[in-house]
Amino acid sequence: MLSPQADLRELPVLPQLHKGREDELTMVYYSDDPKTRWLLRFWDAGERLREGGLPVWVGSISQQKREPRMSLFTLAVDNPLSPVRIDLLASAWRGFAGSAGHRLQFQ
Repeated sequence: MLSPQADLRELPVLPQLHKGREDELTMVYYSDDPKTRWLLRFWDAGERLREGGLPVWVGSISQQKREPRMSLFTLAVDNPLSPVRIDLLASAWRGFAGSAGHRLQFQ
């Protein structure tokens, strides 16, 4: 972080807040482009399904880019204009569903 040449993989993934709470699950995907990474974050919405009492989760997907500042340090900055790669979301969702032990579908 305190190097203008820091690789994006070396930079920490900082937590984000949703309704005053930090993300409970964060998945990171590093693409072939060393200047970008994708983050998929989930928060427990604090609600449960009537049947089975399963938690309801809210999530966000964002792309971060490596951004050197003033030739002194490097930050990972969200890129709000990046189009969402649905293939990343689908594979992450399958992994999340498997780890949660529930059968979920994403199409």
